[in-house]
Amino acid sequence: MKHREAADAMMEIVRDPHTRLRAKRGEGGESVGYFCSYVPVELIHAAGFTPVRMLLGPPPGDTAGSFMQPFCCSFARSLLEGLADGTYDYLSAVVMPHTCDTIRNLSDLVETAAPAMRVMRLMVPTVTHTPEAVDFMVEELAALKLGLEEVAGSELSDWDLRKSIGLYNRCRSALAGLREMNLGNHLLYAAYLALQLTAPEEWLGLVSALEAGEEKAGTKRVAVVGGPVPQLEIFDLLEEYGMSVAWDDLCTASRFAPGMVAENGKPLHALAERYLGRRPCPTKLDPANQREDSMIKGVGASGAEGVVFAQQAFCEFHSFDYPGLKKRLDAEGIPSVRLDLEHPFQPTGQMRTRLQALSEMLSEGM
Repeated sequence: MKHREAADAMMEIVRDPHTRLRAKRGEGGESVGYFCSYVPVELIHAAGFTPVRMLLGPPPGDTAGSFMQPFCCSFARSLLEGLADGTYDYLSAVVMPHTCDTIRNLSDLVETAAPAMRVMRLMVPTVTHTPEAVDFMVEELAALKLGLEEVAGSELSDWDLRKSIGLYNRCRSALAGLREMNLGNHLLYAAYLALQLTAPEEWLGLVSALEAGEEKAGTKRVAVVGGPVPQLEIFDLLEEYGMSVAWDDLCTASRFAPGMVAENGKPLHALAERYLGRRPCPTKLDPANQREDSMIKGVGASGAEGVVFAQQAFCEFHSFDYPGLKKRLDAEGIPSVRLDLEHPFQPTGQMRTRLQALSEMLSEGM
């Protein structure tokens, strides 16, 4: 497969995962959806399913309006709409972690709005940096393993799980290599999203065909910080204003990818340690300000000159997180802007004004 064919296939996975996965189910390939990067994809894959990140459903409509207030994030409202209207009818089950308040309550709404869908809950500890948190997570993963075995109709062995752990470790290594290839914002972040929307074996085959691009001269380097950003149009919008993403802290990109799972020892314990040991998300207790420190370190190491906060509108945890991060950036003399995202995505005049202002500040060396 040539580079262009692989890139086009990657884009198609992101543009319309539903048609592909529905066709695969017709051929006997089953999928399980998951709502958050704290859900161990290795466990789903080892049970015989394709792990599918729930990224975006249809625009919120009647079902979302009946069950959720309009000030709930459109990301969650879109997923509820898609589960109720049949968009996700190819899924055998969904795994819903208890992270933010909206997703926590969404698990109950799904059982009412889409009663045919099997819902499996995963309690993720709010405190992630203690041995007790790891022990708790191991117990939760053991319960999830039993649920997946019930849906699959077969037992999930440690050998199966270690095989999936090794496969996803290879994927994470490949993602780290892609950052050095100058693929451009659009294709790089399509690769991140595609890994969350298709089988890892297929994804590795596509990645192996990608070729390094050329660095764009004069591009302003920025970091992007936020939660889930499944809309590739965001990265196109940044390029309109001469910005290239040098580093990110997004749960659909670099917060999803880093950190290998130990391939020896007890696999559930290794999974718990890896998933709890990553950079914390705003739903987790962070008394040592790891998010602030990692952001400043990431921005500095990447050579980013400014920061774009890309946050789902009405996301309480990221909104609570923003003032502290913004204050730290101001103290370091790093300019930043905030974009509030909704689904369907439309670049607003306010977004363009803010990006234009940031672009001008970076051009002036502020």
